[in-house]
Order: sequence, then C-alpha cells, then structure tokens
Amino acid sequence: MLDNETRFLLASNQSPTRTYEDARKTFQIAKAMAGKKAGTVVTDGAFSYEKAVRKEFATYKNPKPHYRYVSLRQHDSNNNVIERYHESFRQRDKTIRGFKGNQKQYTNKFRTYYNFVRKHQELKMTPAQRAKIAESDLWKDLLEKAVKQPILTSPPLPAKD
Repeated sequence: MLDNETRFLLASNQSPTRTYEDARKTFQIAKAMAGKKAGTVVTDGAFSYEKAVRKEFATYKNPKPHYRYVSLRQHDSNNNVIERYHESFRQRDKTIRGFKGNQKQYTNKFRTYYNFVRKHQELKMTPAQRAKIAESDLWKDLLEKAVKQPILTSPPLPAKD
C-alpha cells in the first residue's frame, strides 16, 4: 500500500496467493504504519480486496472507501501510483536476477531505500521528505560514503615457477 500524496510505501506483502487474509494482513500493517485509516483505497480488479477493504477501512462516515480499478476506460480512479512502484521493484529484481535468500528481508530493505534514499522523479524529493518524516543525517551520510568508496580488488596472485 502506498500513500498517493507522498508516495510513501506503507506496506508490502509478498505471498503466493491473493486471498482475503493476505489482503487484510497488508491493510493492517499499512494502518499501523500510517497511524490511521485510509479515506480511499484504490486496488486492481482482484475480488479478494473488496471484503478486506470493507473490514479494515469502512466507517459509518465513509461506508464505501474502495475503488476497484479494472479497466483503462474507467476515469474515476486508477492504480498507477502503486503500479509504478511495482515497476521500480521489478527493475531492481531483474538486475539482481531474482530473490536470493529471505524475500521479506529484501523487500523491507527495498522499502527503506524507496522511502528514505531514492528521490522520487515527480516529487523531486524522497517520499519520507514529502511526508515530513524526520531523517537522521548520520545513516544517509554513511550510505553516501559507502557508494563513493572505490571498489577494492584483490592483489594479483604471485606467479608460479
């Protein structure tokens, strides 16, 4: 789940299925991260989202917070923002040739990179900056220094006689 205004990634859940339970788990993580319920939730056409959105986000004041985006002809809403994030994720995944090791650990690290390090092309700042989340300059400075370090190569092996 991604905040439309700040582009801040609130939750990501990789699972082999797209069930009601999977959707609820992701929505609960996003609500905890945001500290509040979303007013509007835009999803793709998966039917499992409808019941999960109603359970996690519907209120008496906002009984229908869900927009199911199922067609390019639909002009009232779209899910382009989250699809753009998925494209960024896939680009990185292709570069490293798929997951190696713990997928959840990889996605959490990518979320940190996406939210706090990578400047968003449209926003011209990181999603964390747009959301006015205080950042520590210490870790950012360390990351920048690590990127600037020259690549060390091992010395050549001695020639055998």
